[in-house]
Amino acid sequence: MIQKAGIALGLLVLVALAVPAGAPLQISYVASDSMSPTIDTNEGYVLVPVDAVQPGDVITFYSEERATYVTHRATQVTPDGIVTKGDGNPSTDQDSGYPLVQPSDVSGKLLTVGRSLVVIPFLGAV
Repeated sequence: MIQKAGIALGLLVLVALAVPAGAPLQISYVASDSMSPTIDTNEGYVLVPVDAVQPGDVITFYSEERATYVTHRATQVTPDGIVTKGDGNPSTDQDSGYPLVQPSDVSGKLLTVGRSLVVIPFLGAV
């Protein structure tokens, strides 16, 4: 457990150095397997502000129907809202009965370096 905490802390320090000073960011973790294999249960991530969501962005948004925050991939952006899907789910959230995500409900998108998401192993377990 101490080794896992050390790894998570080390990655947090690296992220802090990589993110521009003064940039608002949040650190959280996933609690389910809906984004697996991209992000596994208990893996952490860094959330950064987003002006406009693009298809392919992994975003965190508040879902009133679920009464919680959800981290899923934006698969389509329409004038009526954003279609989302967990990478590990067989269908979109909207095919499962949830409404389109509104831009005002988006908290941010996950930090990427190049084309790779910055993931913090074991953060949820720590």
